Amino acid sequence: MQSFTDYVSAEIYFNNMDWGCNNMSMWKSSVPDSSNPYADGKWHFILFDTEYCQDPYNKINPPEERDSLNEFLKNNSDSFVGCLMKSVMENEDFREQFCRTFMDMANNNFDYLRVSRIIDKFSAEYHDAIIDTYKRFPSKTSDEDNAEKIFSDAVDSVNNFYKNRYPNIVKALKNNFFLKGSLANITIKNNDPMRKVTINTITPDLSSGSWSGNYYTDFPVSVSAKPESGYKFSHWEVSDGSMDESESTSISFTSDITITAVYEKFENLMGDVNLDGSVGMADLVLLQNHILCRTVLSVDQAANADLCGDGVIDSYDQVLLRKLLINQPQTSH
Repeated sequence: MQSFTDYVSAEIYFNNMDWGCNNMSMWKSSVPDSSNPYADGKWHFILFDTEYCQDPYNKINPPEERDSLNEFLKNNSDSFVGCLMKSVMENEDFREQFCRTFMDMANNNFDYLRVSRIIDKFSAEYHDAIIDTYKRFPSKTSDEDNAEKIFSDAVDSVNNFYKNRYPNIVKALKNNFFLKGSLANITIKNNDPMRKVTINTITPDLSSGSWSGNYYTDFPVSVSAKPESGYKFSHWEVSDGSMDESESTSISFTSDITITAVYEKFENLMGDVNLDGSVGMADLVLLQNHILCRTVLSVDQAANADLCGDGVIDSYDQVLLRKLLINQPQTSH
């Protein structure tokens, strides 16, 4: 269902006018394989033939104002994807899943600053090839002389679509799903930008320390933190004064809020080679693999692996760690 939700959200957002009752395809693995996340035996939707999106033939102007969600629901009731969408919309859990996913895409995948950089990248890469094509195969007698203008206008058209699409389609989501809440800004912060945080279905870029997106207050947002080696998750701090100690949780909101993931660094624990806060067999295996040159320890890992304190990681440290495990099977911090 998440694949279906992603698929419909994308088609609706970029306004595919040649989809709903055609251009649909799915695939699944015939033999499920638990070691392969794509071989789960479930149907996955395929996105293709998306050229008829930002109104390239000037039939609807401006296309960014088009309520493609309403038109999809109204005009494709007999198609497979239309029937499926109308049916699952009656399920409250799906409605929440779809609205969350749609806003994730609107805030992240189709964020205008992100999209504009991609447009600039590809327009630069394909500029010469497209200009040559206009000149070699002009559809009008004037195309050969106006190739640069035709190309520039086409790029501007796509740019303007994504620049102005967000407020229109987000309003359409509210109207078609009969949402009663309002848009509120959710800011995610990390007290360490190297850690990962997931909000709903996305893992936003937190290299600057924060990320913001707008969500309807009808549904809570789901957040999950993933501490790296040497750290443990402490709690979520919410600007409304609340706190939650669960690594994964749902947070309700009625207005703009800031959610901060707070981590703690494990204190130095000799023998804790994998930096998980305890000493066990996993540390001995990691140390042995390092000695056998199968892996390389980080600086923090090496500090905890040097049980002899001589600045060298070798079999003597391995012997001491074995003795530590025999005398004290598990030392926790």
